[in-house]
Amino acid sequence: MAQGYRYGLVNRPPWCMLVPDHPFQWEQPLGEEDGRTYTRHGVIIFDRPLTVEEICRFDLALLADADLTKALAIEVALAIVEVGMDHELFAQEDASSLFILVADTLRQIRPYRVYVGDMARFAQMVEDWHAAITLHTLPEDADLQSVLYSRQLASRGGEPRTSLPKY
Repeated sequence: MAQGYRYGLVNRPPWCMLVPDHPFQWEQPLGEEDGRTYTRHGVIIFDRPLTVEEICRFDLALLADADLTKALAIEVALAIVEVGMDHELFAQEDASSLFILVADTLRQIRPYRVYVGDMARFAQMVEDWHAAITLHTLPEDADLQSVLYSRQLASRGGEPRTSLPKY
């Protein structure tokens, strides 16, 4: 797997004028069922992050790596906290309602498609971060760094970085 900023070709093949005018590498579509939806025409890898405008204009899907998936889970959990949903109410959601709430919130914080892998696993990550935030049980070293990293990532349009600490 090539290193770089990875995007799924949702509806267009990687032909001239159908992808951003910048050198890229191409890979086969992802193998998992959900991944094929986001990478129908393959995966393109750039040496720079694409802008939000480029992602939207060329109908691409951002393929989140592990660090970005974690940051997005934190961002979704924060967005749910900010609308006033406390842990007790959040914990009462059944699995399908939780899945819908997480997917809808992810769509609200990103104006383009994002592939985070297994959505049920991602929803569980969001639930865990929501509990940690609302119950004030974040690890001391994770609190400020993770939240600030997530906010910084959101303001830049979500390009993957490797600076998020590993816990």
